[in-house]
Amino acid sequence: MAEISRVLAPGGVFVASTFLTPWAPLGAVVGDAAVRPLARLSNPLGLSSSFRAWEEAELVDLCREVGLVNYERTRDQAFILFAARKPTAA
Repeated sequence: MAEISRVLAPGGVFVASTFLTPWAPLGAVVGDAAVRPLARLSNPLGLSSSFRAWEEAELVDLCREVGLVNYERTRDQAFILFAARKPTAA
């Protein structure tokens, strides 16, 4: 993400899609923070799988950390499509 932000033109938009955690559908109803303990129980040893499932808050934080703003998203069950913009030069 840092490299994408670095090469993105000022005012450019980064659009991506990825998987959310398996608990995301329930999290959409009661809040992701409320289901976070359940996610830890489903993988108590922290073993990795063949793909990375994210919490939406992680994606928001990641965009912010690399300087992208105006985060928007469409969330459907355990799938998310998100976009963020690189600010224009002042």
